[in-house]
Amino acid sequence: MTNSEQKLVKGLSCLHPSQNGRLQIRIVSASKLNTLSDDMDLRAVISVNGHQFANTSSNRMARWNEYFDIPADKDAEVEIMVKENITSVVGLVWFKPSELKEAEALKKQIMNEEGEDVKLYTLSLEPSGEIQLKMKYGIYIIL
Repeated sequence: MTNSEQKLVKGLSCLHPSQNGRLQIRIVSASKLNTLSDDMDLRAVISVNGHQFANTSSNRMARWNEYFDIPADKDAEVEIMVKENITSVVGLVWFKPSELKEAEALKKQIMNEEGEDVKLYTLSLEPSGEIQLKMKYGIYIIL
């Protein structure tokens, strides 16, 4: 390895993982929610390591199909809350992308979206309900 290659590797190793990892997530829908009323607006809120990054538009059907590209390393703590009328949390799930494959309560299928393999996950929400996500994680190095 040349001296300049060693410097490049050393420089890349100093990067915080969240600076080059991307979580690509599509919030598809939620179901089996215990809401106060059928006419409440529902939205999903995505947080990474305690910082809110994105939220879906609100609607009464809990069907969003909205895409987000979020900076996150593979060991980041991702939290998705489903909220009713902005204030009341009706469902919550948290996970690390690196551990998602090992979750026992997970149902998954392989989907092909835009020429790339994307997994469809159905995750259980606490205290009740399910949320459907299409997701993949990647590391991007900019030279």
